Amino acid sequence: MQYARAKRFFQEAAEHLCCGSEDLRGRLRSLDPELFQFKASDIPDIKGLSIQLKELNELANSISEKHNEGSLAATFSSAQKGKLERIAKIIYSMDIALAKHA
Repeated sequence: MQYARAKRFFQEAAEHLCCGSEDLRGRLRSLDPELFQFKASDIPDIKGLSIQLKELNELANSISEKHNEGSLAATFSSAQKGKLERIAKIIYSMDIALAKHA
């Protein structure tokens, strides 16, 4: 059940990142924070998804810890562009892998 939920969250996030009207920072700020709460046990370990999920969560947490903002939206407001781009790439890559794994 968690797999289907994670798949839907990553699909919606990737779609928003690709089609949103804001810049990358704005699109990341408006993502559902629950996206960053999934654990490796919530998804199948195909094509290194668990490693990507771990990296995604570590990136989000490292930004949060550094800036001590309290919410991901506020945290993404002050993050470096390179980290934001890496987060977006991981989300997109995970969406593709999850979509291929029916």
